[in-house]
Amino acid sequence: DSTEDAMHQVKDMLPIAQTFYQQLYSKDEVTDININSYLDELSSIPVLSREDQITLTGPIRLEEILCGTRKVVSKQSSPGEDVLGYAFLYHLFRYPPLQDMIVSL
Repeated sequence: DSTEDAMHQVKDMLPIAQTFYQQLYSKDEVTDININSYLDELSSIPVLSREDQITLTGPIRLEEILCGTRKVVSKQSSPGEDVLGYAFLYHLFRYPPLQDMIVSL
């Protein structure tokens, strides 16, 4: 019977899942040497220039939004969580009465 087989398979999987999650959430001992080694590796990570930092933290301009949506307006795209595709958003962002509101969001 397929129901019995399924129940048997679940019973077989439970100890495997338990072992997996116990190992996943068990505390790993970390020594000072490991911490220092990890932190030493972080020093080689690239850093943004001051100009790039300012650009990224500055306000988003309408031109940037239009440029980003213009690149994909002719491509088929699945709508996101807002259920709006890029082609629709591109035309919406070009609508002058909404532009001030769009950049303030």
